[in-house]
Amino acid sequence: MAHSGSLATVSLASVGPEYILAAMIEQLRVRPLIDDLEDVDIYWHCTDRLQYQVHSNPGKRLLRDIQYVHEEVEILMVVNAWQKDMYMKMLKALDPASVPVTTYTRASLFPLEEAQLAAGITSMIDKDQELDAMKEKLLSLGDTAKQNIEIHEADHGKAIFVFTTVTIIFLPLSFVTSFFGMNTTDIRDITWSQTIFWATAVPITLLTVLLALGLAYKGDRISALIRRLHRTLSGRPERALDLSLSSWSKNRRLTQRRPIASYGFRRRRSSGMARAQTERSTAYSLA
Repeated sequence: MAHSGSLATVSLASVGPEYILAAMIEQLRVRPLIDDLEDVDIYWHCTDRLQYQVHSNPGKRLLRDIQYVHEEVEILMVVNAWQKDMYMKMLKALDPASVPVTTYTRASLFPLEEAQLAAGITSMIDKDQELDAMKEKLLSLGDTAKQNIEIHEADHGKAIFVFTTVTIIFLPLSFVTSFFGMNTTDIRDITWSQTIFWATAVPITLLTVLLALGLAYKGDRISALIRRLHRTLSGRPERALDLSLSSWSKNRRLTQRRPIASYGFRRRRSSGMARAQTERSTAYSLA
């Protein structure tokens, strides 16, 4: 045992190659990947960045990125489970109690090896819980991104509706302006004032807006009304569907009687054939 100062104490103990191998494996497992960050830290950084983008600039491509990170987190969970299983198997293989005969050296070296491997297993259990929390957060981010995208699409739909409404209003006005602006004799030489323009443009604009709104919100009813009117004018009225209780009961009785009658017919026919066969057998025996 060596002492360093009055507070720190360093104990020295002999270890075997198994402990050195376990320590090397643990160092490789927890080795930083980028900028002194482990794999879990890197994916937490990606998750935080995705969370910021979900609230600041949601888009459909963001859903794809969230799905990619979610799949990679699941892969990390699988790899972590493999590593934990390997540590458990290694711990079981080094345990002197797992073999019927052991040595004193093996029994004395195992406590340090057990502590090293147990620390790694505990770290991997914590990592698994952290990855599971990250997975749940990514699922929540996906749902939040979908909601934000729907809200943005609703806003875009409102903007498109406004632009369409403005276009519908000014399209008839542009048509009337172009019509009265034609350089023809019958239009150029008229004695009407500007009143003729507004008297023509306003009704056409109102009619166009009403037709557009009617087709947009009542298009199905209008088409059904037109088909019904066409059938009426052509002398082919629509056949009414009889949904009365008496008609339903009548159809049900007819449906139920058919299989009974056919079954009775088959039964009478089979019994008659059996009786005829019996009579023929009796005649043959008498002969």
